[in-house]
Amino acid sequence: MTDNRLQAVARVALAAGAIGSLVLLFMHGRPSAFLLILFTGWVLAPFIGLAWADRLSARWAPSSRTWLYCLMIGTAVGSLTTYVYDVATSYGRAVLARMLQAVESGHPPQKI
Repeated sequence: MTDNRLQAVARVALAAGAIGSLVLLFMHGRPSAFLLILFTGWVLAPFIGLAWADRLSARWAPSSRTWLYCLMIGTAVGSLTTYVYDVATSYGRAVLARMLQAVESGHPPQKI
């Protein structure tokens, strides 16, 4: 794959990873506004750093740029995988938490 194609794929993956991670963050929970701002910064920080590195990489060696593009794709895939898994398993954790709470209180669990 040529350097320009890999760069285009990496940029699209990075943007999709950032947007998808934010969407999944908002789907997962409803923290306070202050925490939501902090979490948004936490989630976007690696994507902003990699986008900044992409802007600075024009004078880098081709092999360094290739590694950067692979890191951009890997970060997007890893982040989305982590958030999708967390959102998908949060329902299971909620059921388990209710069951444990019912066992501790001595009352049968209620349906969700």
